[in-house]
Amino acid sequence: MNDSSTRRTLRRSWLLGIILDDHRFQKALQSCADVVTLDLEDAVTPDNKLKARARVVEFIVKERASLGHREAWVRINDLFSPWGLEDLNAIVGLDVDGITYPMVRGAEEVWAVRRTLDAHGCKAKLKLIIETPQAFMNLNDIMRVPGITSLNHGAADLTLATGISLNDRTSLDFTAIQTVLAARAYGASVTEGIHIDEWQDEGAVRAFIQHAKMQGFDGLESFYPLHMAIINEIYLPTAQEVEQARREITAYETAQRQGKPAIVVDGKVVAIHEYEKALKLVRDVDEFTHG
Repeated sequence: MNDSSTRRTLRRSWLLGIILDDHRFQKALQSCADVVTLDLEDAVTPDNKLKARARVVEFIVKERASLGHREAWVRINDLFSPWGLEDLNAIVGLDVDGITYPMVRGAEEVWAVRRTLDAHGCKAKLKLIIETPQAFMNLNDIMRVPGITSLNHGAADLTLATGISLNDRTSLDFTAIQTVLAARAYGASVTEGIHIDEWQDEGAVRAFIQHAKMQGFDGLESFYPLHMAIINEIYLPTAQEVEQARREITAYETAQRQGKPAIVVDGKVVAIHEYEKALKLVRDVDEFTHG
């Protein structure tokens, strides 16, 4: 169970798969997403929840190999819903790489998820969607629950609960950065969801992804396969950027041996912070290329 030894670990692009729409789900399977998340929450109407759950179980049991190196995650319903507990119980024994838990309010429900995973010996990673006002007020307590590997900034539901504008990008900067800070403070990764009206406009999509990257997000989620290649392109450094990072690492380490705190490389001052960023860039690329 959860044998991910042959799967890549770079998680830039997260595609939300609509399991009951055969046409769209086939597109998901053919996409270049790093992660395919089988969605039991927003993509499924109440009348179809049980059918979708059964189809997800069937897919993981019989067709998991069709994803190849891509990770398989499942987004369940929350425990306050009529379906969340049974979703969780149905998934914990399957070969999934991770479980996404939505609509978090406080630590106790996350502890309940954690206890269920542990009771079944489930090693799946756990991702939380931070999308309620209560979650932002309780972030420290929530993040103290062990085994949280990732957070997602759930802008759409958050705007419904607060009246914040979804389409004015800057209006959500505060909660976006809060989510990033919470993830970094507790060693988790963090993603943003693509939430723009112009979802078919490549320029608008690129601008949104670039903004999320600058805010510190490790990747993005979307329901649209066409977004995956753009996310991957923006988040995977170019060969020139990798070569520049390697030059900075070599030069800085040479400077350190000479007792210098910084060095100029191609007109850029490289001190400890730039050195650490260069190391991370090269490490991430090497892990994905050879991992």
